[in-house]
Amino acid sequence: MKSLEDITKSLSEERPASWDALPDIDLYMDQVLGYMRRQLYSSRPESNVTAAMINNYIRSGILPRTSGKKYSRGHIARLTTICVLKQVLSVGDISLLIKLFPPETLHQVYETYREVLDGELTSVAENVPEEDGTLILADAIVRFAVTSYANKVAAEHLIDMVKEQMCDEKEKDQKHKK
Repeated sequence: MKSLEDITKSLSEERPASWDALPDIDLYMDQVLGYMRRQLYSSRPESNVTAAMINNYIRSGILPRTSGKKYSRGHIARLTTICVLKQVLSVGDISLLIKLFPPETLHQVYETYREVLDGELTSVAENVPEEDGTLILADAIVRFAVTSYANKVAAEHLIDMVKEQMCDEKEKDQKHKK
């Protein structure tokens, strides 16, 4: 069983690889699955990425098709980001979000994602209780879960706002064409 110290250390130190540390050679599916187990940190095996998930992301358009059967550094960066976002957002919302960023900014978007994740995990690590009494842990669990919920609600409102702005822009474009 992990101790609170182990959990705090994990939250403080474990991070996805930087862009420059991502593989610079293309990987086959089984290599990607193994690599992703090291990219994503969860105490639960059901959080592992599967080939079916990757294929679904490709079908839905949030992960680009491969050239041949190999996945590039860009695929790994995008997949890492998708897997974290999927914990909070729907695949449709992730698809919309990804389309907002030009493909040539992938390196920058990935590094920004890592910086934000680093800050949030560091903050969470600082709020892990130092004592492991059942009521203390239950209180911390509720606080972490409610904070997650509040952040999800805010993200959903912002996505809805972006969708409305996109619809308004589309309507304006259609009026200008007439």
